[in-house]
Amino acid sequence: MTISLTSLMSVHRELDALFLYHQRALLHLDSALALTALQRYEDELLRHMKDEEDLLLPIYSQRSEYPAVGAPKLFIDEHEKMRAHIEVLKDATADLADADDIERSVLRILGHEAFYLRLSSHHDNREGTYLYPLLDAVLSADERLDLLDRVWQGSELRQTANI
Repeated sequence: MTISLTSLMSVHRELDALFLYHQRALLHLDSALALTALQRYEDELLRHMKDEEDLLLPIYSQRSEYPAVGAPKLFIDEHEKMRAHIEVLKDATADLADADDIERSVLRILGHEAFYLRLSSHHDNREGTYLYPLLDAVLSADERLDLLDRVWQGSELRQTANI
């Protein structure tokens, strides 16, 4: 079996599943569960971003020959935008408990989330096209295994990874 950093795309699928769980809670007008699910999503997302920013992107920027559309700064900028959107979504979800018209508020949140999901999907595609494959190309199998071990350390999402 080939050890590949593209196995980290499984984290993106798990994050998508957590976000969908949050959205289903919104559809059922369960604001407490929606907020709890969104917080879990944020925790896992921030952990993943930190791993990329602290472990993967420094190596990528030093050793990879990346095109302009795969520049490390783009990944960092997208992470920052995603963090900001999640804060807005958490605030809006927390405010649902006091909403006069919860259905209207949920529809507004889902509209914001549609934009966020497009940003997230675009970011995931960039990582799957540039970050992980280009790192795979410049790292030895031992280096890839070491990085994967460090990324997966303590993660609840490892159980679904294909490594």
